[in-house]
Amino acid sequence: MKIEEAYQKYTTEVTVNEGLSKHTVKSYCSDLIIYFNYLESIHIEDTKDITSNILDDFFTSLKSTHKQTSIYRISASIRSFHHFIAFYYDEKDPTTNIEVITIPPVIKATVELILYK
Repeated sequence: MKIEEAYQKYTTEVTVNEGLSKHTVKSYCSDLIIYFNYLESIHIEDTKDITSNILDDFFTSLKSTHKQTSIYRISASIRSFHHFIAFYYDEKDPTTNIEVITIPPVIKATVELILYK
């Protein structure tokens, strides 16, 4: 399915059928635009062409420009999008084996103290 078509169907689903708040829908859409811009930059136009390797590369590219908490939120938006496409349109879900690791703030602060002493 073309990404633009999938995006339209997904936004309709989360807005109308799932009844998510306007703020949540806006956040999902904002996150997906970042993702779709990346896909466009590597010439991916169809959801069937998205692989777990592409997702890994995308998340790696975010590390230099986004905080870990933002990356985690973006990954949740992308997972929601791909789960929707897989469930309703019988496509493979490339997010199935993707794991975005977050470091709890207490551990992160302790590691930073040790590393930067």
